[in-house]
Amino acid sequence: MKKYLNIFLIIVALSISVIFKSSYSELFMNTLYTVLGIMFSIGLGLVVTFNLGGIKNRRFITGIRRNLRTIRSLYILYFTISTVLYLVESQLKSANSNIIKIVQYVKLQITFDFSTFTVCFLFYSIFYCIINLIDLQKLSESIFDETN
Repeated sequence: MKKYLNIFLIIVALSISVIFKSSYSELFMNTLYTVLGIMFSIGLGLVVTFNLGGIKNRRFITGIRRNLRTIRSLYILYFTISTVLYLVESQLKSANSNIIKIVQYVKLQITFDFSTFTVCFLFYSIFYCIINLIDLQKLSESIFDETN
């Protein structure tokens, strides 16, 4: 289900990038990327230091560890993709080539705005980090409640 949601969200981001043309300041992009970096650091720190003390059920521990590894891998993946998009966008914008023509036929012109796509992906990554932070807190609280 999550795979289909990710594909859907990428299609939405691509569609927004084709439909909307907007100018984003360097400060705006830097701020988004900084917020993402902070969220990434907090989230990865929580995943790495997640406490499974007090749990006796080995199958439960194995399942939680598998989920934590998945979350860790996705945090790293999204942050890496966001970093690459951010760097490419800054280079394209400085060369004034962040708007890419896809189709140009007489009066019809369809373009792809790489800056808008990058902003969409940065927002998605920040949203992903926030949702997982909330889920990790709920899991930690439920483990504490069950073991005490």
